[in-house]
Amino acid sequence: MGSCVKKQPPIEGEFRQKADYTIINQTKQKIGEPITEYRMRMEEVFKRNSGLQHNNADDSPYQQQLKNALQANALPKIRNWVTKHNIDLPTCSVSSWQDLLIPSMLKMTYFMQDQ
Repeated sequence: MGSCVKKQPPIEGEFRQKADYTIINQTKQKIGEPITEYRMRMEEVFKRNSGLQHNNADDSPYQQQLKNALQANALPKIRNWVTKHNIDLPTCSVSSWQDLLIPSMLKMTYFMQDQ
């Protein structure tokens, strides 16, 4: 008679990457750092530490949580300005979040002054 025991897959393949939002929340925008550079730096940190599967769909949990991390760790003046002027903040994409800022930041030195 054959064995009834089914071989199980390796345990390593069963678990997703562990999230470490402490590292993500330590990734703050620097004074004078352009929003595009901040976004690239945050995307790298977020990809390594979010525990979420990377997904480029604007409405995916990955992209929405990335946008939330960008917003939460932006310079206070930028964070406050976006909160005040972007009524779609809860549902907008990362690109929309950035696109709102770039034209305004090019016109205003207000964002780059010391906090």
